[in-house]
Amino acid sequence: MSQNPLQPLTIGNVVNVGLKVYRANFKLYSQLALTAHLWLFVPIYGWAKFYGIAALISRLAFGNLISQPESINTAKTQTYRRMWSLLSLGILVFIMPLIIACLWLILFSLTFGIIYAILTVILGINLPPLPKDGNVFGSWVSTAIFLPIAIAVYLSPLWHYSRLFITDLTLVMEDNSNPFKAIKQSWELTKGLRMRLITIILISFSITFPIWIIVWRVFGEIVRLLSYNFLRYIIDDISIRAALVTIVLTIVTGVIIMPFWQTIKAVVYYDIRCRRESLDLQLRVKE
Repeated sequence: MSQNPLQPLTIGNVVNVGLKVYRANFKLYSQLALTAHLWLFVPIYGWAKFYGIAALISRLAFGNLISQPESINTAKTQTYRRMWSLLSLGILVFIMPLIIACLWLILFSLTFGIIYAILTVILGINLPPLPKDGNVFGSWVSTAIFLPIAIAVYLSPLWHYSRLFITDLTLVMEDNSNPFKAIKQSWELTKGLRMRLITIILISFSITFPIWIIVWRVFGEIVRLLSYNFLRYIIDDISIRAALVTIVLTIVTGVIIMPFWQTIKAVVYYDIRCRRESLDLQLRVKE
């Protein structure tokens, strides 16, 4: 165990501490993640259970960080009582960035459409017409118009999600919270930290993406071979076998990756609380 005095973490330290907590508790966290993914097969209630277990992992990781570890039963009691709120919160956090991305798409499309009309109709500048074959990158004019739109639309969900990254923790760690209060508090706590959070998310993604590739390429090939050599004698329909292989690979990937992301959220929440509220916390990581 290493113990350091309270201090805000650098971006690199956030990820490093997250990795240490993840490795130190991998057995417990992966078991919880497996249970969470199996609950996804149960409609509605199982989905709420999934979000509850995901938040449970973050709560356990946060308790580890502040030298106040909870027993698994205590953490479950505190987390599962907000299971339905976590489901509602998950839906809101998923939908909100998409809605904002659509609004940005409409705004940018109207803006560039107006600019194009002003240049061609009002000012009489002879610009090449926009392509009619659906290829918006077919000419330099349409590329200049639609490339910024494409970049803005693709990045805007991450741009806004970064401010909602710790909402499940603000919900389960704060008293008398609800989905809307959790979103509001996350937005307030992350004020001025957007680029920092985006960087942490991108670095974390760069760590988990190779794992995703390995599971789906290497382990996936093994599962497909087993499916072809054994499962085909039980299930004739190749589409059903393919669906089963996809489900197995998705669960395996989730069991490995989900605890890491939930641990990163806990470290980010710890770091932000240190920065915003100067809590009397100590960083505690078991090794």
